[in-house]
Amino acid sequence: MKRWIQLIKEWQTRPLGDILAEQFKRFLVWWKTTPPNPWSEELDEALKTTDAKLLCSRCFTPQRNGAWFCPKCGAAVGPYNNIMPYLNIFSTGEMLRAGAGSKLKRTPLTIIGYVMVSLMEYLIFAPVFLYRFVRNWNRQKEVVETEDEASEDSSLL
Repeated sequence: MKRWIQLIKEWQTRPLGDILAEQFKRFLVWWKTTPPNPWSEELDEALKTTDAKLLCSRCFTPQRNGAWFCPKCGAAVGPYNNIMPYLNIFSTGEMLRAGAGSKLKRTPLTIIGYVMVSLMEYLIFAPVFLYRFVRNWNRQKEVVETEDEASEDSSLL
Protein backbone atom coordinates (compact mmCIF):
# COMPACT_ATOMS: atom_id res chain seq x y z
CA MET A 1 0.00 0.00 0.00
CA LYS A 2 2.86 2.35 0.82
CA ARG A 3 4.32 1.61 -2.60
CA TRP A 4 1.12 2.80 -4.27
CA ILE A 5 1.02 5.98 -2.20
CA GLN A 6 4.63 6.69 -3.13
CA LEU A 7 3.82 6.02 -6.79
CA ILE A 8 0.91 8.47 -6.70
CA LYS A 9 3.13 11.13 -5.15
CA GLU A 10 5.70 10.57 -7.92
CA TRP A 11 3.06 11.25 -10.56
CA GLN A 12 3.03 14.86 -9.47
CA THR A 13 6.80 15.32 -10.04
CA ARG A 14 7.73 12.88 -12.86
CA PRO A 15 6.24 12.37 -16.31
CA LEU A 16 3.77 9.54 -16.51
CA GLY A 17 5.67 7.90 -19.38
CA ASP A 18 8.80 7.52 -17.24
CA ILE A 19 6.83 5.98 -14.39
CA LEU A 20 5.05 3.53 -16.70
CA ALA A 21 8.33 2.56 -18.38
CA GLU A 22 9.91 1.85 -14.99
CA GLN A 23 6.92 -0.25 -13.91
CA PHE A 24 6.99 -2.14 -17.21
CA LYS A 25 10.69 -2.94 -16.69
CA ARG A 26 9.92 -4.21 -13.18
CA PHE A 27 7.14 -6.37 -14.60
CA LEU A 28 9.50 -7.87 -17.19
CA VAL A 29 12.08 -8.68 -14.52
CA TRP A 30 9.38 -10.34 -12.42
CA TRP A 31 8.07 -12.25 -15.44
CA LYS A 32 11.49 -13.59 -16.48
CA THR A 33 12.73 -14.69 -13.06
CA THR A 34 11.89 -18.24 -12.07
CA PRO A 35 11.28 -19.04 -8.43
CA PRO A 36 13.70 -21.45 -6.75
CA ASN A 37 12.78 -25.12 -6.62
CA PRO A 38 11.50 -25.87 -3.08
CA TRP A 39 12.23 -29.60 -3.44
CA SER A 40 15.61 -31.22 -3.06
CA GLU A 41 17.21 -32.85 -6.10
CA GLU A 42 16.95 -36.27 -4.42
CA LEU A 43 13.18 -35.94 -3.94
CA ASP A 44 12.73 -34.60 -7.46
CA GLU A 45 14.57 -37.60 -8.93
CA ALA A 46 12.60 -40.02 -6.73
CA LEU A 47 9.32 -38.63 -8.05
CA LYS A 48 10.44 -38.99 -11.66
CA THR A 49 11.34 -42.69 -11.40
CA THR A 50 9.05 -45.22 -13.04
CA ASP A 51 8.52 -47.20 -9.82
CA ALA A 52 7.18 -44.19 -7.86
CA LYS A 53 3.77 -44.93 -6.33
CA LEU A 54 0.76 -42.67 -6.64
CA LEU A 55 -0.92 -41.85 -3.33
CA CYS A 56 -4.52 -41.03 -2.51
CA SER A 57 -4.83 -37.37 -1.54
CA ARG A 58 -7.30 -38.17 1.24
CA CYS A 59 -5.95 -41.30 2.98
CA PHE A 60 -2.42 -41.59 1.47
CA THR A 61 -2.97 -45.19 0.40
CA PRO A 62 -0.67 -46.29 -2.46
CA GLN A 63 -2.61 -46.62 -5.73
CA ARG A 64 -2.08 -48.93 -8.66
CA ASN A 65 -1.45 -47.43 -12.07
CA GLY A 66 -4.60 -46.58 -13.98
CA ALA A 67 -6.84 -46.46 -10.90
CA TRP A 68 -9.64 -43.94 -10.99
CA PHE A 69 -10.83 -44.28 -7.40
CA CYS A 70 -9.10 -45.18 -4.14
CA PRO A 71 -10.11 -48.69 -3.03
CA LYS A 72 -9.88 -47.70 0.65
CA CYS A 73 -11.76 -44.39 0.87
CA GLY A 74 -13.35 -44.01 -2.59
CA ALA A 75 -11.73 -40.68 -3.42
CA ALA A 76 -11.24 -39.80 -7.09
CA VAL A 77 -7.51 -40.32 -7.74
CA GLY A 78 -7.21 -40.78 -11.51
CA PRO A 79 -4.90 -38.51 -13.47
CA TYR A 80 -7.70 -37.26 -15.74
CA ASN A 81 -10.75 -37.45 -13.45
CA ASN A 82 -11.29 -33.70 -13.48
CA ILE A 83 -11.42 -33.43 -17.28
CA MET A 84 -13.33 -36.60 -18.17
CA PRO A 85 -17.03 -35.64 -18.31
CA TYR A 86 -18.40 -38.70 -16.54
CA LEU A 87 -15.71 -38.89 -13.85
CA ASN A 88 -15.77 -35.13 -13.26
CA ILE A 89 -19.16 -35.60 -11.60
CA PHE A 90 -17.51 -37.73 -8.91
CA SER A 91 -14.72 -35.21 -8.31
CA THR A 92 -17.21 -32.36 -8.00
CA GLY A 93 -19.44 -34.44 -5.76
CA GLU A 94 -16.52 -35.29 -3.52
CA MET A 95 -15.62 -31.61 -3.22
CA LEU A 96 -19.20 -30.64 -2.36
CA ARG A 97 -19.44 -33.52 0.15
CA ALA A 98 -16.32 -32.22 1.86
CA GLY A 99 -17.96 -28.81 2.23
CA ALA A 100 -21.19 -30.18 3.64
CA GLY A 101 -19.90 -32.92 5.88
CA SER A 102 -16.33 -32.59 7.09
CA LYS A 103 -14.11 -30.20 8.95
CA LEU A 104 -13.21 -27.53 6.44
CA LYS A 105 -11.40 -24.26 6.98
CA ARG A 106 -14.00 -21.59 6.35
CA THR A 107 -12.71 -18.46 4.66
CA PRO A 108 -14.71 -15.94 2.63
CA LEU A 109 -13.11 -17.28 -0.55
CA THR A 110 -14.07 -20.91 0.15
CA ILE A 111 -17.61 -19.93 1.10
CA ILE A 112 -18.05 -17.90 -2.11
CA GLY A 113 -16.50 -20.75 -4.10
CA TYR A 114 -18.82 -23.38 -2.64
CA VAL A 115 -21.89 -21.21 -3.23
CA MET A 116 -20.88 -20.49 -6.84
CA VAL A 117 -20.03 -24.13 -7.64
CA SER A 118 -23.26 -25.39 -6.12
CA LEU A 119 -25.29 -22.89 -8.14
CA MET A 120 -23.42 -23.61 -11.39
CA GLU A 121 -23.32 -27.40 -11.12
CA TYR A 122 -26.58 -28.30 -9.39
CA LEU A 123 -28.96 -25.37 -9.68
CA ILE A 124 -32.05 -27.39 -8.73
CA PHE A 125 -30.40 -29.06 -5.73
CA ALA A 126 -28.34 -26.04 -4.66
CA PRO A 127 -30.76 -25.05 -1.84
CA VAL A 128 -30.43 -28.54 -0.32
CA PHE A 129 -26.63 -28.35 -0.46
CA LEU A 130 -26.52 -24.79 0.88
CA TYR A 131 -28.78 -25.79 3.79
CA ARG A 132 -26.41 -28.65 4.69
CA PHE A 133 -23.39 -26.39 4.15
CA VAL A 134 -24.67 -23.76 6.61
CA ARG A 135 -25.86 -26.43 9.06
CA ASN A 136 -22.41 -28.05 9.01
CA TRP A 137 -20.80 -24.65 9.47
CA ASN A 138 -22.88 -24.00 12.59
CA ARG A 139 -22.16 -27.50 13.89
CA GLN A 140 -18.42 -26.93 13.45
CA LYS A 141 -18.63 -23.71 15.47
CA GLU A 142 -20.30 -25.65 18.32
CA VAL A 143 -17.62 -28.37 18.20
CA VAL A 144 -14.82 -25.79 18.33
CA GLU A 145 -16.46 -24.04 21.28
CA THR A 146 -16.85 -27.31 23.24
CA GLU A 147 -13.24 -28.29 22.45
CA ASP A 148 -12.05 -24.89 23.72
CA GLU A 149 -14.07 -25.33 26.93
CA ALA A 150 -12.68 -28.86 27.41
CA SER A 151 -9.10 -27.64 26.96
CA GLU A 152 -9.70 -24.85 29.50
CA ASP A 153 -11.15 -27.34 31.99
CA SER A 154 -8.19 -29.71 31.56
CA SER A 155 -5.72 -26.85 32.05
CA LEU A 156 -7.35 -26.03 35.38
CA LEU A 157 -6.76 -29.54 36.71
